[in-house]
Amino acid sequence: RALAVGPMIHYASALTPDASPGRRRNLVAFPTHSSHRVRVRYDQEAFLRRLDELRPDFDEVLVCIYWRDVLDDAFRAYEERGYTCVTAGHMFDARFLPRLVRLLRSAALVYTNEVGSQVLYATLLDRPVLIERGKISYEAADEVLREDVPDFLEHRYVTTLLELFASRREDVSADQRGYVAEIAGAADTKSPAEMRALLLEADARYEDQTPLWRKAKHHLRRADYLRRRTTALFTR
Repeated sequence: RALAVGPMIHYASALTPDASPGRRRNLVAFPTHSSHRVRVRYDQEAFLRRLDELRPDFDEVLVCIYWRDVLDDAFRAYEERGYTCVTAGHMFDARFLPRLVRLLRSAALVYTNEVGSQVLYATLLDRPVLIERGKISYEAADEVLREDVPDFLEHRYVTTLLELFASRREDVSADQRGYVAEIAGAADTKSPAEMRALLLEADARYEDQTPLWRKAKHHLRRADYLRRRTTALFTR
């Protein structure tokens, strides 16, 4: 049984204290990023020139670098230009989304050169977004970049988002807010009580349908995770 529960950012936002910097106007930039098996290539110098143009309108410019590109030193050019580089960390880190929430909440404008989750999340957090897509290419093994996969840019969600966020604004328009809420499933977000009921139901089904050996393996992994987390907390 599959149930829609809405965008993850809503839950992370509810659990993350609002530490936005008051009246400071920050530009938070999200250059397109690589992934585990794909390296992205874009005109970084053109992206930097655009940041230079936008910079005078803001108190600070933060460039959010994805973990894969941090490892590849893709942030060096931004630092050398005097920009503050930040990261939300690895996507499997439990604090990834809370960090991202804090970054997005600090933004007076989110600027990016690619359609991605940052566009949806920023809009859901009521932060204006500007997308100016440049020439982007990808490098990976042939089995990863298959020719039979439909073109990302031809998907109707992507083309509509590129149109809706093509102009700079000081706020989120009703059209932007409504479209993002629709494609992100915002209306399916559950209350704490509803989510707890779903988790309890899932846990009960797991207990009823899972063999004893698999339960034992799961509980051992869970105990090891808690042990490592406890150790980390007390050794900071």
